[in-house]
Amino acid sequence: MEDQLEQAVTIAIQGTGDDALKQQAIDFCNNLKSSDNGWQICLGLYTGATKRSAESRFFALQVIDAALSKLTSDQIQLVRSTLFNYLCTAVTSANPADSLGASYLRNKLAQTLGFVFILSYESIWPTFFSDFITLLGPSFETAPAVDMYLRVLQVVHEEIGDNLIMRDQHITKRNNGLKDLVRERDVATLADSWMKILQVYNAREHREIVEGALKVIGGWISWIDITLIVNPSYLTLIFNGLQTESLRLTACDTLVEIIAKKMKPGDKMELIRLLDLKNVINQIASSSDEEFDERVAKLSNFVALELVHILDGTTAQASNTELQPGQAEQAEEMLNDFIPTILHFLSNEYDDTSSQVFPALSDYLSFVRRESKAAKATVDTSKLERNAARQIINFPPDSNFISAQRREILANVLPKIILKMKYDEDTTWSGGDDESETEFMDIRQRLKVLQDLIAGIDMDLYIDGIVSVVTSSFDPAKVTSWRDVELGLFELSAFSESLKNGAIAVVKGLETRASRTLYELFFKMIESNVVSMNHPSIQLHYIELVNRHSAFFNSSNQAALAKVLDIFVSPLGVNNPNKRVRIRSWYLFFRFLKSVRNMVGDIAENVFNSIRNLLEIKAELPPDDNSSEITANAATEAGAFDSQLYLFELCGLLFASSANKVSLVQGLLQPLFSSVERGLQGNTADPLVPLQVHHDVMAIGTFARGFNDTGFGAASNSDELSSVPLDPAVFQVFKTATEVVITSLERLAKFEVIRDAARFSIARLIPVLGMDILPEVTRLIRCFLENCKIDELMDFLGFLGHLVHKFRKEAGVYNMFDSLMTPLFGHIMRALSEGDAVAAEGSTDAVILKRSLRRSYLQFTFNILNNGMGALFFSKNNSSIYENLLQSILTFATNIETGDEQTSKLAIQTLNKMLQVWGQGTVKTGDFEAGAAVPGFEQFTFEHMSRICWEIPAKPSFNPKDAQLRLLLGDLATLQHSIYEVYGENYLRFLAENYFPSIGLPQNYCVEYVQQLGGGTPDARAFKKFFIQFISTISSK
Repeated sequence: MEDQLEQAVTIAIQGTGDDALKQQAIDFCNNLKSSDNGWQICLGLYTGATKRSAESRFFALQVIDAALSKLTSDQIQLVRSTLFNYLCTAVTSANPADSLGASYLRNKLAQTLGFVFILSYESIWPTFFSDFITLLGPSFETAPAVDMYLRVLQVVHEEIGDNLIMRDQHITKRNNGLKDLVRERDVATLADSWMKILQVYNAREHREIVEGALKVIGGWISWIDITLIVNPSYLTLIFNGLQTESLRLTACDTLVEIIAKKMKPGDKMELIRLLDLKNVINQIASSSDEEFDERVAKLSNFVALELVHILDGTTAQASNTELQPGQAEQAEEMLNDFIPTILHFLSNEYDDTSSQVFPALSDYLSFVRRESKAAKATVDTSKLERNAARQIINFPPDSNFISAQRREILANVLPKIILKMKYDEDTTWSGGDDESETEFMDIRQRLKVLQDLIAGIDMDLYIDGIVSVVTSSFDPAKVTSWRDVELGLFELSAFSESLKNGAIAVVKGLETRASRTLYELFFKMIESNVVSMNHPSIQLHYIELVNRHSAFFNSSNQAALAKVLDIFVSPLGVNNPNKRVRIRSWYLFFRFLKSVRNMVGDIAENVFNSIRNLLEIKAELPPDDNSSEITANAATEAGAFDSQLYLFELCGLLFASSANKVSLVQGLLQPLFSSVERGLQGNTADPLVPLQVHHDVMAIGTFARGFNDTGFGAASNSDELSSVPLDPAVFQVFKTATEVVITSLERLAKFEVIRDAARFSIARLIPVLGMDILPEVTRLIRCFLENCKIDELMDFLGFLGHLVHKFRKEAGVYNMFDSLMTPLFGHIMRALSEGDAVAAEGSTDAVILKRSLRRSYLQFTFNILNNGMGALFFSKNNSSIYENLLQSILTFATNIETGDEQTSKLAIQTLNKMLQVWGQGTVKTGDFEAGAAVPGFEQFTFEHMSRICWEIPAKPSFNPKDAQLRLLLGDLATLQHSIYEVYGENYLRFLAENYFPSIGLPQNYCVEYVQQLGGGTPDARAFKKFFIQFISTISSK
């Protein structure tokens, strides 16, 4: 059997080229692993005299591990004795490495012995540790035994002592019991054995053993008496490791664990004094070994953290003690003495090293900020001066609330943080494409957090530091490279961000030093002409800052505004040779001009001439597009087109208010018209042809959006402000644009990208042309009904809903929908049916699509009802869809799916809206066809609307305690209350005499419900609360 197992493991791992044979081997291994005696076979294979493959031996130990928890005491004893006896023989053999195998096999054996320890130490094998120590030899000379001993000890710690591993409560309880037993029986002997190992073995000949001993000490120290380790003899051995190149990383880690041990504040300070790590670190810091420096920095961080935690009470809280008088002062004195070491590592040229001390600095600065905030809270503000808005204007400066020594530390930390934010000489700017630069940006953000903490403690000190670095970056005499300027601009941006997010406390609405300084530095940047330094990072920072602070510009700084505009349209901005800066500036220029457009005058022609070359559209195929058809999103995002659209919107924004708008609009749109015409005459089998037309049509719509944004266009009856009437010549150009868009759609309707672009553009042209676009909208709808796919229908229904709302008082729009509603409804129903069929196959994407489509349909129906066009659903032209419409909404209301409660909620709200507009049996006043009879609506309400209010909560899957379903209950309550408000006593009689008896509702519940609905609750909200409780009570019976 053992031979078969070895062969099966080999085949399962390596294979033979025969998949069936490999599966047989895997099945054999799995069956043996789950069998009752598989562990015995594996025990024999591992410890037997026959030499087995490493893979089969490893698998054998895995099988034993899996079986251990199911074995009897006698069986565990058998495993114990067999494995330990094997180990005894192996470590004293002529070739221990041959018997024990490679390092990973020794680790696996150690793990199995560790599992045996857990199950046997309490009673079966109480001499576990002493047996191992005996195995080491009188003078610990048996190196293979020492090696295995240390590996087993590491496993024991990982299994019962490592607090970083989350465990179930019963496992934690078991582990605590085992640790107590170890501490009671063996821990002193164990600690002595580790010291003896460090004394006997040296790193040159037995590095792995010495390193293993240090790791064991570092692990076990967290749960044994620290005095067993922290004594002169022991510490000398550990410190010696710091002087040995091959051991010093592990020695550092061991000291970190010793420092981090949970202790009382006084004991922790005594430990730090005893270790004298400041002197130790100063002797070994700044080595040529970057990795070692990083570990020493980590050690320094832990020392500082422990002292900060004594100061802030964390240590006392963790040890269930109180800070004794004078201990905080002692801790701060020790910390102040140690801070230079922290600052030394903060200034290290390597980010991996300097970042090691970030946690200590963060905790220290957070502590000081809390202390200063608490001190500020003691100020009697009733005696301070206030302005007219009752805001305090003479609050004492921040420096009053921190000690001189703490302020000195802040003054030393801040410049080092700022300097650390500077690009290294060997780091180049790539805009985030380079991995090392991305890591540097992450470091920057972490440093900014520290910087913000300082700002929150002492605003003046922080501002002084920022002003110094920013103004220096604007001074050519102090600038040696682009890195200096980039640092200044970054800090200016960080200053602005900190002011905005509240890191710097300011009085709202009142000019403070912080806001005044930001304003002054911003205009110094513009005056300095620093942007002319030929580096993309500087240009990008500059235009980002200008856009972010566009509100700073007013009539008093027109010269600065003109300078910024010139920069935007120059090779430093939208025409920048660097692609990243160029494309980003297109968006930022649009945002900036949109903000300052009322101050720039008629600059449309100048801007147009400056960017005309950028408005030439050249479609690019999306990369790696394996789909059969280019999607709308992929088409827009391909190349730089998505960003190029901002330039078209920018032009629309400027042209609308220009005296030369006619020629400008014609000059921009005519090339697009010509490009579309070429596309319609081209070979549509070439994917670039429809893609080019898509881009042109999208540009037309985006330009229209910008043009309308200024208020120019057709007046509408929406709630928005009426637009300024269009110049007839401009109107005609936009009318032509509409025809171009619709013609493109009708000629290329089979392409999704064209359908998407046409819908987008017509939606943006509607506000410009108003009702005059109605014929083209009708053509668009008919074209979509013939060609659109399910996933397009959701956006299309949203477009129609917007159209309904925009022209909710226009008879022409009502008549248009009246002629189109029946085919539109039929298309929606077919799409819903198709969506349900695809979703039934189990695809997650299909389920999401189905639910989204249902919600889009319900929202569209709600929009029709809400905007006075509900009569469309039963007009002469559409009477055939009326009953199907009502039934579909009932179906969606009652068909509750987990995770899609929103659809039911929306369906119920739609039914409620029907009650509001049709409840009297006629169309309500103010709607189209007001007064027209609504066929059978009262009967529908009583027989169906009311019914679902009880059927939905009665579903087996309905849990009234579920938060989402409780909200649904609330909507059902609102629906019933609305029915009562419309039909009054007739509805109550229907419930009491017809419906409740039909469902067998007990009489006492019937009476209570009718009383509450008929006046027992004062309003809909109160009834909602009653109904939810009522259903919960019934459900619990």
